[in-house]
Amino acid sequence: MKKLALLLAALVILSVAASVSVAAADQYPNGCADCHKGDKSLAATVKGLAKHPPVAATADVNTCLKCHKAGSKLALNKQMHDSHQKAKVACDACHVTKDGKVTSALKGVK
Repeated sequence: MKKLALLLAALVILSVAASVSVAAADQYPNGCADCHKGDKSLAATVKGLAKHPPVAATADVNTCLKCHKAGSKLALNKQMHDSHQKAKVACDACHVTKDGKVTSALKGVK
């Protein structure tokens, strides 16, 4: 009787474990900051651009969006998408996901 009870308990545990969907850990929880550090920091990235003003070493996506927000004259949406797609950067590296789908929200935006 004990063996049957243990077997049933094990089957219940296995069926519950199999039905629980475990989301994969986010490889880029901080969005831009997870890739843009060191010689690829946002400050280093814009340093070579002739007409771009200096950017602080502590710059993040919020710093960029002060001038480059969507819909503005300086919006970088297309440039950013083109360059990141050429580099085969996954959409979820920059964008928030919800229910397994990429949203338009950017990670790290306050």
